[in-house]
Amino acid sequence: MPLITIGIPVYKRLQYLDVALKSALNQSYKGIEILISQNLYSGAEANRIEEYSLNASRQYHNVRYIKQADNKGLSGNWNELVKHAKGEYIIIIGDDDVIPLGAISELLKYIEYQPAVVFGNQIFIDENGDQLSFDPNQRYHRNEIPDGLVSNVEKYIWTNSLPITGSLIKTDLLKKVLFNTELNTPEQEMFLRLFKINSQFYFTKEIVSYYRIHNRSETSNGLKYHLLLYYLINADCSKSNMVYKQLCISQRMVSGLLSALYYSDMDKFSFLINSEYLPRRKAEKILCTILKYTFFITRDSKRTYYLGRNYYNVGRRVLRMCSKKG
Repeated sequence: MPLITIGIPVYKRLQYLDVALKSALNQSYKGIEILISQNLYSGAEANRIEEYSLNASRQYHNVRYIKQADNKGLSGNWNELVKHAKGEYIIIIGDDDVIPLGAISELLKYIEYQPAVVFGNQIFIDENGDQLSFDPNQRYHRNEIPDGLVSNVEKYIWTNSLPITGSLIKTDLLKKVLFNTELNTPEQEMFLRLFKINSQFYFTKEIVSYYRIHNRSETSNGLKYHLLLYYLINADCSKSNMVYKQLCISQRMVSGLLSALYYSDMDKFSFLINSEYLPRRKAEKILCTILKYTFFITRDSKRTYYLGRNYYNVGRRVLRMCSKKG
């Protein structure tokens, strides 16, 4: 019976952490350790989370708590869970997520084949735990995948079909690749690198994760899509799956360009605009859309996209970038 690590990186949501921890403790499979890792940040809630986690580690023999000496960010905190994991396999869930009762047992049914990853379906829930009508399994093409060994793993990584909160990953392999600490949505890029080491990925159609959507999620403050796209564009891809890579990148291009502007990263903005994944005819349309909607966003959003102090200079620069494309 292999030891499985359930890693819970904590943020600022004590009420959800209690639900997440109890769902991990209540698993039908008992060969688990639960590892809680907290980034360093100040405030009353941070202190309450630390107290709660310490009490849990004293109350339950299979719960360990780690407090980081600094704020390592989302990916850095995930890496700390991986580095400290004792289990043969690890699954990382958000402190606001829930693991169904038999999820670990279901993911373990392919363990005899020593796969790199076993992943399953998930359900999106709201802040109250009610299921959302949106079907992520159809949206991310998991409804196309048969149970068992996945025949074209690379395709399904590019279609973003592997949910990190629903993926049991071989710990020693994950320790070799880790998560890219520049990214705050690092799983897809990590899976691409992991695939190069071991392509044995298995899938189960059972629901193994309840993923919570709410306005206090750690990624609600803005995803660094421009950095994600930079790494995805530079990632290797077989010729047969290039169509999925192109679709993956083109669907996120507007978000990536807005993200680059928000973080004032004009080097990455230029890189994306001049990428082969953005033809000139599309670039012109996208840039017009960006300039149109950034005015709306900067007027009406509390968290504004920073375009610099002078719209005129920004407009001139993006138009020059566009004109360079052939």
